[in-house]
Amino acid sequence: MSRRRLLGTFDNAQALTTEHHAYNIVTAVRLSGTPDEVRLQTALEHIVRRHAILRAHVVSGRRKFLDLSEISTLPLERQDRRDDRTWVGVVERELAVQFDLRRPPLGRCTLIVAADATASELILTFPHALVDGTAVAQLITELVSVLAGEDAQTEKTIEKDLPTSCDELFPSRWQRPRRLPASLNFFGRQMANEIAYRFKTRGRHSRPPAGPFRNRILPIALTREDTSTLVRASRTHRVSLVATLEAAMLIAVVRHCYPGLTLPHRYCAFPLLRQYLEPAVGNDVVGCYITVLRLAARVSGDDDLWELAGRIHRDLEQSMRRGERFLASVWSHFSMRTIFSQRSHRMSTTALSYTGAMPLPETPGKPEIREVHAFVSNFPLGPQYTAQARLFRGRLWLDILYLDSDFAEPEARAIADDMRHLLTSRPSTASDLTRETGRANP
Repeated sequence: MSRRRLLGTFDNAQALTTEHHAYNIVTAVRLSGTPDEVRLQTALEHIVRRHAILRAHVVSGRRKFLDLSEISTLPLERQDRRDDRTWVGVVERELAVQFDLRRPPLGRCTLIVAADATASELILTFPHALVDGTAVAQLITELVSVLAGEDAQTEKTIEKDLPTSCDELFPSRWQRPRRLPASLNFFGRQMANEIAYRFKTRGRHSRPPAGPFRNRILPIALTREDTSTLVRASRTHRVSLVATLEAAMLIAVVRHCYPGLTLPHRYCAFPLLRQYLEPAVGNDVVGCYITVLRLAARVSGDDDLWELAGRIHRDLEQSMRRGERFLASVWSHFSMRTIFSQRSHRMSTTALSYTGAMPLPETPGKPEIREVHAFVSNFPLGPQYTAQARLFRGRLWLDILYLDSDFAEPEARAIADDMRHLLTSRPSTASDLTRETGRANP
């Protein structure tokens, strides 16, 4: 911990993205009832006092540093709730807010209130360079606790120093200089894969859209029954839920955007590093401890979900065994500089971040949490179709985001409907089920 520290390599990559485009994590907490605005302001003051990263800003020079500011709260804006979709427009607006990382406060809150006070939404916006999804979940937990009347403002909870950067906590095997051979091998594989990928897909992949664009959101959710069935099916097929979701998204996008073609497609996964660091970083630490992996799979719109999910699962496992969750972070700034230096290729076809179960407190009385949604800004050089996924109160939530320069709303929704159908389809007969389980358990 320190009051000033260097940005880590992945933080630098995200800061570079923020210099080119808005790159925010925007969370919508949908409530029944309306929080007291005075208490909400108190809650915002609490999380700023509690977490040093919320008082930080970037100092630029030959190298970029995080430094602490003297701010005491986050800006709070109030907005009238016209209907049940008012929050969608506010989220889309917040996704376009381009923070200047040199100028605190680096965060804001919007409270959307119904005229009869029966419903409201809290919209929290932060630059992704500072916080990950786990950190935002912690902030929501603390905000809800204060709103429920719990006194969380003791001196012992105040962070006087910034949390340690991810790079400094890599396991010794992945620290300099021991990582050098593996790092060079990783770089060589990435370059060879990129050359092969571009050769096999030349002229047949979507180019970055030109001109103005806007982030559009499309939240969907599975029922509890469908979620439970999907989790059981993933276990039966011995694939992770993230691999299943990646496969469903790829097949759905390819059906609509690349009909009749079988091509390699890049997809992005976002491993959480907290538990793999030394020492491990707890979920109560507010900071950014993720990285991005770009992998490729050969996909057609007619692929079987479970066969593709199996291939993706094996590729992700192999990548993790090689330590690529750390090596990708090491090379992330170079990768983003390369992406922004050319305008002809996108990062990937899809990107999906799965944060697992989101355990938020059940607060008695009002306001009570009804839903939680999260979105990350995209830009023309980014993936064609993205989603943030989580389990919340027994349901799988998929918060899809697309650019209006890529898709009209009906096409984006048709892709989402295809994803839902792939994830909820069940074998139609007993013999189909036998064949499915037989493939999974040879």
